[in-house]
Amino acid sequence: MTDTGPASISPSARPRPFAGAPVDTDVVIIGAGPAGCATAIALADAGFAVTIVEQRRLPRPKTCAGLLSPRAILHLGDLGIDASGLEGAHRVDIIDFVIDDRHRQLEWPDHPDLVDHGVAVPRHSLDLMMVERARSLGVTVLEEHQAVGPIIERGLVVGARIRSSDDTPAGIAAPRTTDPISLDPTATRGEEIRARYSVIADGANSRFGRALGTHRDRTWPMATAVHAAWASPHAISHAVEISFNLFHDDGHRLAGFGWVVPDGRDSIDIGVGLVSTTSGFRSVNTTHLLEDFVRSIASRWEIDPTAPVRPLMSGRVPMGGSVRPISGPTSLVVGDAAGAANPISGSGIDTALVTGTVAGEVLIDALRGDDPTALQRYWRLIDDRNAALYKVGRLLDRFAGRPSVFERVAASVVRSQWAAETVVRMGTDSLRDRRGGRPEQAYRLLRALSRLAPDA
Repeated sequence: MTDTGPASISPSARPRPFAGAPVDTDVVIIGAGPAGCATAIALADAGFAVTIVEQRRLPRPKTCAGLLSPRAILHLGDLGIDASGLEGAHRVDIIDFVIDDRHRQLEWPDHPDLVDHGVAVPRHSLDLMMVERARSLGVTVLEEHQAVGPIIERGLVVGARIRSSDDTPAGIAAPRTTDPISLDPTATRGEEIRARYSVIADGANSRFGRALGTHRDRTWPMATAVHAAWASPHAISHAVEISFNLFHDDGHRLAGFGWVVPDGRDSIDIGVGLVSTTSGFRSVNTTHLLEDFVRSIASRWEIDPTAPVRPLMSGRVPMGGSVRPISGPTSLVVGDAAGAANPISGSGIDTALVTGTVAGEVLIDALRGDDPTALQRYWRLIDDRNAALYKVGRLLDRFAGRPSVFERVAASVVRSQWAAETVVRMGTDSLRDRRGGRPEQAYRLLRALSRLAPDA
């Protein structure tokens, strides 16, 4: 994950911002998901004024299985949130990999810094808890307000223009320079939030980011996912199922997986996710794919495939750091807006928390030192942390898109304990740094091989 990238929106010779300029808040954050809230919590906990602009009323539906990895649990704890205390939280101890009728059950791999389990949690519960944590620290959250365009002055982002959602045009307006006016959060037209720094956290489609020039490298893999929930007597299970039994109409196995996540009460979340590199990707109807998958597991999970208890949700997820640039002179991009999802698992919550936390740390340095150049550390910190793993993931996605290759890889995961552990460790960011066994050895080999593909 190489970023040539802030240079495109961060000229080396630039005017010093904020010289006597009035501001409404230290940082404005576009989007109240895990990435935006993580940034807000870090900043507010350090004593800075933060305003979040959220287009919808919370909680809002999201395409998400709601499974927190041990890494996500750790980062939530660092933000003052106990994952096990979230409403509807359900402990997950086992990952059950399935291909055809064969199973491989794996306990969460051990790690010196992480807990030995995951947590299934309703996404709305996670979002509400994070927003309430931010509010408890003094963050202003403007629900049902859309950021319709950045305010640009002397080439710098100095805030956002907002409207109430009832009065918001469908698209993002072009950036423009305006004189400062006072902010009235109850107003419905043409208000502005002027800020020292701006954080773009408005998700995978990120209209605000595109208005500032972010773009996804379309040669890199992305994922598409669809899911819903069904009533099941096995909802109390402490195992999640990851199935490689997804098939194209012509019978070949698709690069992706189906999941089943029990909620601990009365229903299970069932979904399918595909990687864009899979053969025939553009011809796959993911809704029909989900229907086929649900029917294939209906008897085992004792569900009525025709009677979902929650409506279907779908979306596309950029992965592997495929969005650039993610930093500018006065702005940062986090979470799905930065294409931060793990390309091996498609996991986005833990990567959202990581990018949000790192953004918060960088912004704290910039605000305390009155030094906007601190923001240029952000993309380097993210690259230092993720670049090698994400490059391995992107290459695996490309090779696994071939049906014969994916068949062999999936079979090896179910057949071999260490292969299954390797996939889980890479897919949940739980590789061990200083010690390890065969999973770490396999990763080091893959990392060395990835150097032969400099443009991947």
